[in-house]
Parts: sequence; C-alpha cells; structure tokens
Amino acid sequence: MPRVWRPMSRYQTAGYVEDAYPDAKNRLLSALQLSVGVDTERFGYDPALVRMSVDGGAHAMNGVKTGVVFERELKEAQIAFGLAVGAALLVGALFGTGAVSIQSMRDLATSPRQSVTYSIGAITPGDATVNRGESLPIDAQIIGSAPDDVRLELRETGGEWQSIPLEPRGGHHTTTLQNVVAPLEYRVRAKDKTSEIYAIQVATPPGLKSLALTLHFPAYSGLGTKTLDADQGDVTALVGTRVDVSGESVAPLAKALLDFDGLDDVSLDADGATFGGSFTVTKSGRYGLSLVGADGLPNPKQPQYVVYAVEDANPSVTVLEPRGNSTLDEAMTLPMEVEVMDDFGVTDVILRYRHERTEKHGSIRLKQYRETMPLARIPYTWDLSSLDLFPDDTVTYHVEVTDNDTVSGPKKAVSPTYTVRFPSMMEMFEKLEKNQSAQSDTLSSIRDDQQEANDIVSSLYDKM
Repeated sequence: MPRVWRPMSRYQTAGYVEDAYPDAKNRLLSALQLSVGVDTERFGYDPALVRMSVDGGAHAMNGVKTGVVFERELKEAQIAFGLAVGAALLVGALFGTGAVSIQSMRDLATSPRQSVTYSIGAITPGDATVNRGESLPIDAQIIGSAPDDVRLELRETGGEWQSIPLEPRGGHHTTTLQNVVAPLEYRVRAKDKTSEIYAIQVATPPGLKSLALTLHFPAYSGLGTKTLDADQGDVTALVGTRVDVSGESVAPLAKALLDFDGLDDVSLDADGATFGGSFTVTKSGRYGLSLVGADGLPNPKQPQYVVYAVEDANPSVTVLEPRGNSTLDEAMTLPMEVEVMDDFGVTDVILRYRHERTEKHGSIRLKQYRETMPLARIPYTWDLSSLDLFPDDTVTYHVEVTDNDTVSGPKKAVSPTYTVRFPSMMEMFEKLEKNQSAQSDTLSSIRDDQQEANDIVSSLYDKM
C-alpha cells in the first residue's frame, strides 16, 4: 500500500493529544516513556507502578476526539487516515503492543472502546500506632477512574469485617477513625479490588490514675502533719514543709518526676504503675507531674499544680509600761510590762540599755521560752541602782524579741527606744521642798482639826 501520510512518532501524537486536552498533560508522555520497560523493569521502576502509570495514560485517552486533536489536519482527507494510524500506534504503545498492522488499526477503529481500568495506590498511614482514645486519619489514593463506591473495611483482630464509605477528595478518598481504643485491622476496597491489610496498634500512655500528698510542717511550727484530699496536687504550706508525693498511673512506668518552674526537677521512684517521692517547699510557683511509660510514651497531658509558699512572719514587741520616757524616784527602780507576739512562737526577750554618760552598754534577758509561745506578757521590775547613776544621768533602752524559725533562721523585732532619767539636784531639792511643804500643811491641818475637836468637847461639858 502506498504511503499517503508523513510519518509521525508516538511522542508527537501524544503531544498533539496533550495540547488539545490539558487534563492529560504529561500523563500520555509519561505512560509512553515507562511502557517500554514494563517487563524489563527498565531504569529500576517497579512494574506495578509502571502499570499504574500506563493505566493512567489509558484513562486520559477516554473521550479523546480525533477531530479536536487534529482539527487543522482534518481539512485534508488524506491526513485523516494518517491520524487514525497515529492514534492506533499510541493506543498500541499504551497497551504494550509492538508493530501494528493496517488491518489491526482498522479493527481498532471499528472495535468497542475498552473498559477504563483503576487500581488502589498508596494507603496512609499504613501500619500505625495511636494513643488510646486518639483519632487516626486514613487516606487512600485511587489511580485511574475511581468507582463510585470506595470503602474502608475494619475489624478487630480476627473479627468480622465492617465497612464505612470513604469521602472522595481530589483523587484521594479519606475518613478519620475517632476514639480508637482497641487494636484494629483495615483495608481499602474499591469495587472488586482490595488493598493489603494494615494493622493499627493502640498504646496506653501513662495517664494519672490517683495522687496523694502529705504535708510535714517544720517541727518549730507545732502544726504537725496534714494529708490533702485525694487527687489534690495544689499545696499551701509554710516554707520548709516536706511534701510526700505518691500515686498510681494507668500503665507501668519507666520514669516519673516533678517538673518545677524555675527549680530543679525532682525525680520520683517508679515501681510498676506506682510512684513516690518528696520535695520541700521553698518558694511559690508551679509544677507538673511528668510520667514516662515502660514503652517510652510520655503522658500526653501533664497535670499542672500550684505551690503557695507561706513565709514565717516577723515577731512583734510592745512596751506597755512605762508608757514613753520616765524619771526615776529614790527607789531607783523602773516597773515594766512587755508584750511579745509571733505567728509560731518566740524564744528570747531581751532588754538592752546604754548609760549615756559612761557609754556603758548592757542587756538583761527578760524571758526565754523553750516551748512554743506565740503570745506573752512579761512583767519586770528593773533595778538601776547598780549603774551608779549621778543626778541628771540618762539611760536609753529598748526591748528585742527573737522568734523560733529554725528553717530560714530566727527573725528579730525591736521596740522603740525610750529613756529613763535620774533627776538633777535641783529637781530633788524642789521635790524635797514640796514634800516638806505638804507635810507642814498636813500638820497645820491636824492642829486645826484638833482645836475644833477641843471646842466641841468644851461645849458639851458646859451643857452638862
């Protein structure tokens, strides 16, 4: 048969088709390039993947109209026959055929269109492990023209298959398994095709099952021991309090620790699913409970708690008597009363003084407590005769109190400073004179009273 067309390669023909049908862009050329090595695994491609690419090229040929592809060439009748030959060559390449005879091309032109093929591609995530109660998205790729019914088939290990429809999304079919709590097997079914079976394993992260805290307050506070309510992790305690921590996880543990903000972590002893340890309250802040399971999984939601550290307050001291500055009398003593107070207890109450003329310092312990004493009143008579005071001498004094804090160290409070003065000679003479005058007035009054009494007696005698 004489040649009536100009020879055209398969790649040129595929280029015409792709230009006329953008949706087929790169699919026909890729199929042609890979189809050469379907059996020989040329270039190292997997045969199954090559076959899927070829099938995809065949699918792209659905609906291709020769008149659209070769619109310009159809103006000449001779070219129309050549176009049929080129299309036949392309279809032969896609289905792995070699040379094509004129008769086979004519048969192809008059034979019914072959059915569209499809296959199941990548399944994501394949085999997977999820934490108990979490969700798992499933994605299936369908290569070719996907059938209307693409489903996910599920079963518990060894159980009966159950299916749910997959939602088509741009060449993929997806769904999300909610609240996975048991191991599962799954596969994807697209009409009469099924994927391989994949396994979903369920891991149990070490969530908190129970928690118990016991507070051991510092001995000096006298507060003793307190156990918090079950599962109560917030702590309000005096600085220096030891907190014993114990609890149980829902799964065996490899490690447990307390994760403090701004402080060193505290490791806890882990034994099976139980844990225990202790920490000391030093300052306010937050901490979390970190658990790591025997399989290495951490707890996904770390419980968070608050520590409120209560500082030991400073003590206080008040001089109730005398009220302010004072002056000594001839007895050379000063009656005093002192009140001391602390949130947990005082230990020492000390009177400190200074003789201003001689600059001599001294101190007197008014009281020392060995038992917890949060509030006390202390009477005391201060004898200043041993200070060898001269007239007009002055002594300054104040009272100090110390609390019983053995954790942060004893704290001190100091009263205001007062003065006690020995009177001057002039003041003493004035006082003596005043006393003598008072005595004279008293004697005169006594004489007057005596005369009045005598007059009354005389009057009575005359009447008798």
